[in-house]
Amino acid sequence: MSKQLIVTSKADAIKAIDQAKQKAGEEDMADILDSLNVYYERQYAYVPGRKHRADFALWRPGSPLGERMALVEVTGGVYSKQAHGSITGILLDNARLNLATLVGWRVLRFTPQQVHNGEARDILERLLA
Repeated sequence: MSKQLIVTSKADAIKAIDQAKQKAGEEDMADILDSLNVYYERQYAYVPGRKHRADFALWRPGSPLGERMALVEVTGGVYSKQAHGSITGILLDNARLNLATLVGWRVLRFTPQQVHNGEARDILERLLA
């Protein structure tokens, strides 16, 4: 039996579309990382004792959990001002991603569109070079 989406307003419809795009963007990002032979962990808790999670944590190929490379976020809702695209969402993301930087991570952020159009792959290839 398939899951049926019930939309009660235009805002709900926009939110549902954004969530679907973000999920597709994350799946496509995983495919890109697999093709680049990058070791990664999804929904990585990058600060022990905190609830903050990154969509992907990357480690240099050949060194699982050794030389860390970057955290990758596929950010949805940027055009609809939902979730991560709202003012509150942007402020919270800034705080948590600044914390990631302070504990030693590089942070790369992409929209689902950047994942689909190849821009994310190009940047990841540069990171690996």
